[in-house]
Amino acid sequence: MKTIYITSIIAMVAVGFTSCKKDKEDPVITVNTPANHSHFSWGETINATATFSDDRELANYHIHIADADGNHVSIWDYEDEADISGKTYEWSGSTTVPDSVPDMLYLDFMVTDAESKVTESSIMLHFEP
Repeated sequence: MKTIYITSIIAMVAVGFTSCKKDKEDPVITVNTPANHSHFSWGETINATATFSDDRELANYHIHIADADGNHVSIWDYEDEADISGKTYEWSGSTTVPDSVPDMLYLDFMVTDAESKVTESSIMLHFEP
């Protein structure tokens, strides 16, 4: 009887360890377009694409135009965010450059996975009238 009891405990512990895989990787952001340090004119449309991936499960993303401190830029009210799922997500978006924007801003990406791990990435953009 002791042998069955001990065998049962060992089996339960083994199942517990194998079914409880931890998320070891942070999400990955691959910005396909635009390239870092791209130049745009006022009134021009920026088409952006990126791939978000995670080893286990994605949860959400948030994208906005920001200044050098990462603050949302009020003169350019571009934001995109959504809940997502799966291991890979293909994102695309477009926005028109408003008049009178500063010479340099950032396209900021933030992706969170199902384990609440966060990855951030920024693309520097340059502007001229």
